[in-house]
Amino acid sequence: MCSHPDQALARYILRGLREGFCVGFNRSSPLKSAARNMHSAQKHPEVIQQYLDKECSLGRMLGPFREEELAGLPPCHFNRFGVIPKGVNTGKWRLITDLSFPPDASVNDGIDPALCSLSYTSVELVAGVAAGLGRGALLAKTDIESA
Repeated sequence: MCSHPDQALARYILRGLREGFCVGFNRSSPLKSAARNMHSAQKHPEVIQQYLDKECSLGRMLGPFREEELAGLPPCHFNRFGVIPKGVNTGKWRLITDLSFPPDASVNDGIDPALCSLSYTSVELVAGVAAGLGRGALLAKTDIESA
């Protein structure tokens, strides 16, 4: 980071990776919590439990809460979970937090689409930049598992 040309951007990215990024949710947008998880999560509760245990142990999530404990918390919104197989025959699962449910009252409905566009860089573009930098240029790739 110390040699990155845009120090403010580098600090922003590192802080966001550690603490999470502001997604631009409009707090006046109506929200309705999910009453239950998706069918896939109900079929595989052990996958959900393993995920929650890990995230709580790392300090990235809190809970579970008993009904009486929720009364003392600020207003909370609850999204539903689902799971899908990760790869073919790996025995691993990918957890899905459904931020688009319910329609017209979800977290994603409260985020301006202009704030959340995403585009991936092509391999051709990266190769062109690397070739332009010449011999000795270094490239790095990372996969942020918990993003």
